[in-house]
Amino acid sequence: MMIKIKRLTTLAALLAASASWAADTPSFIGHTYLFQYDGFAAQDSFISADTIRFIVTEGPLKGLTGEVKYQYREIRPGAYLIYWQEKDGGTVTHLDDFQQGLSHSNYTTPKMEFYTMSGSIKQLDTQQQH
Repeated sequence: MMIKIKRLTTLAALLAASASWAADTPSFIGHTYLFQYDGFAAQDSFISADTIRFIVTEGPLKGLTGEVKYQYREIRPGAYLIYWQEKDGGTVTHLDDFQQGLSHSNYTTPKMEFYTMSGSIKQLDTQQQH
């Protein structure tokens, strides 16, 4: 009997932590940013808590547009690990510090080529989008 109570308490704690985390919507959601790296740039619009719309504005993929589902985890206030898998199977991971305006990104292509980039983040809009 004691084990069941302990499991229920643990489950309740996990659910409470999950609800608390979901209630804390990051400030980047609803905004558009320019991510500028050496030889590559993209404009990312965080249109919801799980969808990014992007436009590549510089580099060999200039003009490419798309929309992907993403996930995120807060590392500390203003800094987030943001990651997704693209439709072609490539994977992207960002460590974005919106307070400092810095982004570190890893990209693995569908052919398993690995790229790392570091650059800047600039907010392009000043009002919440809907």
